[in-house]
Amino acid sequence: ERLAAQCSLWSGVVSAAVLLPRRPAAAWRARARLSSLHAKLEREGSGCRLDLTLLRPARRGSSCGGSSCGAAPLVPINALRNAALEAARTDLVLLLDVDLLPSKG
Repeated sequence: ERLAAQCSLWSGVVSAAVLLPRRPAAAWRARARLSSLHAKLEREGSGCRLDLTLLRPARRGSSCGGSSCGAAPLVPINALRNAALEAARTDLVLLLDVDLLPSKG
């Protein structure tokens, strides 16, 4: 809901990174909700242009040596922010966590 609220207040490109739940069924539901939100924004043509990067948690006990491990388990917020920044299509970016909303206008 917060991502949808951000998109309703921002008319530019939003590069969002989302950490999927570890359990497969919960991850599938999260992907379905995100896909539905993306399709709705594309269909309506209002609000932001949403680019999504989906990350999975690293497996327990695995050693992360690269991007194939998904989001870093010890600092997921930083890993998500870095993934969204790397996927950004614009030269200028505003780093904004999902719990903050931009002012309209």
